[in-house]
Amino acid sequence: KDNLNNSSHIEKINIKINPKSDIPLLSIINPVNNGRVTSTLKVVGTAIDDDAIERVVMFINEDKTEIKCNGTDFWHYDLDTKNMDEGNHKLSFKTYDINGIESKLNTVNFKLDKNSPTLVIQSRPEQVMISGKIKIEGTATDGNGINTVSYSVDDRKTFFKTQNFK
Repeated sequence: KDNLNNSSHIEKINIKINPKSDIPLLSIINPVNNGRVTSTLKVVGTAIDDDAIERVVMFINEDKTEIKCNGTDFWHYDLDTKNMDEGNHKLSFKTYDINGIESKLNTVNFKLDKNSPTLVIQSRPEQVMISGKIKIEGTATDGNGINTVSYSVDDRKTFFKTQNFK
């Protein structure tokens, strides 16, 4: 109806509202999934919602403690990896809109690789002229595991894989 009491007639319209359409969306920019991280990790992402984003929270591995990220639409967190073990880790995120509606849980995995492998030789003939075969024993360790151990006999020009590596 308008101000002069004229009205229009419209047929009935069925409207279906998708309840999932109001769920906030979150994306993770850094780290990339299964990426390699060597030090403090700058976690970055975006979140959107038609109402407004209230907060973004992060979970580390299987810990259920919410860690609040900085920002809303564009969010970030500086993750100090100093006390974390090397190897595979998981970060999970949720965002909440200003009405308390939460997004689905978004997860990204990364491999923490802070240190180079360590090689300790237990039996080595120091400054001895060697002829023929010799047995050298030692241990190789790394938080992400050891793939190969190689040696050189020509001042690092060429390398050979060890044969009895465990």
